[in-house]
Amino acid sequence: GIPREFAKATLDDAKRAVREIGAAERVARRDLTGEVIVTIDGETARDFDDAVSVEELPGGGFRLGVHIADVSHYVRPGTALDAEAFERGTSVYFPDRAVPMLPERLSNDLCSLRPNEERRTVTALLTLDAKGEAVKAEFFRSVILSKARLTYTDVAAFFSGEEPGEEKVPAAVRPMLLVARKAAFALRWMRRDRGSLDFDLPDADLVLGEKGDVVAIVKEVRNEAHRLIEEFMLAANEAVARHLLFVPSPAMYRVHDRPDERKLNDLRAVLEPLGYDIPEDDELVGPTVFQKIIDQAEGKPEERFVSDLVLRAQKKALYAAECRGHYALAAKYYAHFTSPIRRYPDLVVHRALCEWIASGRPPAAAEAESRERWLVDASAQCSERERRAESAEREAQSWKKFVFLSKKVGEEFEAYVSAVVSFGLFITLEGVYADGLLPMDALEDDYYRYEDVEHRLVGASTGRVYRLGDHLRVKLVRADFDKRLLDFRLVGQPPARAETPH
Repeated sequence: GIPREFAKATLDDAKRAVREIGAAERVARRDLTGEVIVTIDGETARDFDDAVSVEELPGGGFRLGVHIADVSHYVRPGTALDAEAFERGTSVYFPDRAVPMLPERLSNDLCSLRPNEERRTVTALLTLDAKGEAVKAEFFRSVILSKARLTYTDVAAFFSGEEPGEEKVPAAVRPMLLVARKAAFALRWMRRDRGSLDFDLPDADLVLGEKGDVVAIVKEVRNEAHRLIEEFMLAANEAVARHLLFVPSPAMYRVHDRPDERKLNDLRAVLEPLGYDIPEDDELVGPTVFQKIIDQAEGKPEERFVSDLVLRAQKKALYAAECRGHYALAAKYYAHFTSPIRRYPDLVVHRALCEWIASGRPPAAAEAESRERWLVDASAQCSERERRAESAEREAQSWKKFVFLSKKVGEEFEAYVSAVVSFGLFITLEGVYADGLLPMDALEDDYYRYEDVEHRLVGASTGRVYRLGDHLRVKLVRADFDKRLLDFRLVGQPPARAETPH
């Protein structure tokens, strides 16, 4: 159900977009072309919609500039371009291609913050104290000239003391990067102190061959440069949400509600026998509790499994017309502002912010009421489109992994139990993060009964227990293309365990 071709009217709108920034428009924008501003993205990034700049302040603290492509300048309400962007809701990223929300003329050209080319942007300029708290926020339309297109790999190498080379990290931007590193560190610790939850889950990266087939699956690298950009984007998103709430101006917020009672009880049942504590009073279970669990699991064999379980216990974040806060981030105010090329909610936020920039006052009461009614339905649709995209992306990843692993029948893998069901064990292969089934008939040493409350299988004669998180060595014996299922058998036999919790 994901549209791949753009309508002619949409493409015509994109063609009419004007690249040149005229004299009259420049008056309404702040000229930042002399600032040291850079983009930092992955090597294979298809669009660059955010750029950053940081300076250290004399009395301590930082001035952080987050400069986002001014998509709202090009995509106006009532146009075919806007209607199709709203219908798509988001860009979709498959392993071998992207289905963009906006035509390429905008997403890969006019709204892509390429180095040494003037670009229209919307800037959030945040003054941070030495601890990372935002003490002042300014918002304005701007013109930037990115000084370099940097990659996460090269910036991380520079931070670790390696010499990436002038062509990869120019000398002119290095002092700013070192200041940015200090600012990101302050922001990260400020968030941790207030109870923000950090999911730093390892994942699999698919290495594709020339024909789009998977030639290798490697562990995804998430380094210090990734975290730096993440901190800056989170800070900008919070500042914009806070501003729009207090203007006030109707906007679309990103909300994340606290976990429900059932999921917390399920989590307790699995994690407490493993030595992880969760307060019995649900009201006391804040994100700091989950962060302690993740920290406790770090470096242990069950780290990925525990992090997965904590993530699954969370409610799904979604879009809403009301600002309810973001539970996992421990943020009272949160909206998506930083990716209007690929997310329609960010475009809605840009429009609200730019309207305030132009007028300096909130919309009239009747206009605000009308917009709020529209935002209720629009938020629901944007949330649904996000779910559709995520589902499609997951399915594409799973299929690519399945085809790759189907050629490895007979090989052995390390795995852990990710789900216990009445007909066997679902397992996740370590390092590959692909799922498979260890069917009940593969457990040949005993007759096993399924205990659904404890999420485990128990051997009738041996007392051997299989439960969530158990590590196993398995052999791939069959790839069923009809069911798209990988069947495994145990290699050796894990030692019997007592049924009592350990």
